[in-house]
Order: sequence, then C-alpha cells, then structure tokens
Amino acid sequence: MTNGSTSRAFPDWFVACCPPPDATAAACEVYRFVEKNPIDPAEFRTYHETGERPNANSCQRCGLSVFLSVDDVRTFLSHLWQNYPGKNYGPHIFKRNLTANDGKIKSTGNHGHHTWWAFEGTERHASFVFVETVPRN
Repeated sequence: MTNGSTSRAFPDWFVACCPPPDATAAACEVYRFVEKNPIDPAEFRTYHETGERPNANSCQRCGLSVFLSVDDVRTFLSHLWQNYPGKNYGPHIFKRNLTANDGKIKSTGNHGHHTWWAFEGTERHASFVFVETVPRN
C-alpha cells in the first residue's frame, strides 16, 4: 500500500485503509517501553506480526505503541502493572526522534498512547536510546 506517488510504501501486510487518513507524518520524538536493555529487535514487532491480540483494532495491530512524553510512558506502565499483574511489561524506556521518512503516527488511546506505522524497510528498533528504567512499585 502506498501513501501517494512520491511517498514511501507501507508493508503489503497492512490491512486496508491503514494507517488511517488522519494519521500524520511521524516527525516527532517518541518513547517506548521494552522488557530488555539493550534493545531486542523482536520487541519492535507489531501485534500483527506476532499474532498477539487478534481481537484488537486490526489497523492498530499493524503499528507500534509509542508515547510523546516519558511521563505518559510511566503513567501507562503503572496502569498496566496495576491492572495486569501477571503480565511482564517494561520497565525500560527508550526514545527516538522520528522523521516523516519513518512513517505515520496517530493518537490511539488513553494515557498518551499513539500508534506509529512504519514505512516498509524502516528499522523500527534503530536509533532508540535508553532513557530510564521505571521501578515497579
């Protein structure tokens, strides 16, 4: 699927109309929590690629969860840890400066959650730098 004649293409496995038309160029700093430090590229696979959360929004499953502030990541991690104590989320926060050449982004949930849809060939894990480890309270 392409985003116009001069734009980069999204992967063929993206569902129809994904990313949504109101998604904007991913020209911003984003934060993401991961389990491993140093980064494991496998943690930058989408739910679509891993087969997880099959009943979730099909377009959002083609993108990655990111946040626009470190405070939003902390809040979201706290929410996850309180509501899903048996799951292993975080605790490491990394950040990356995305450019319009990295894909599209849109606010898609609570606690500052955004979805980033990366263009085909974008190394999603690349250029992320460590910010902090959030202590689990």
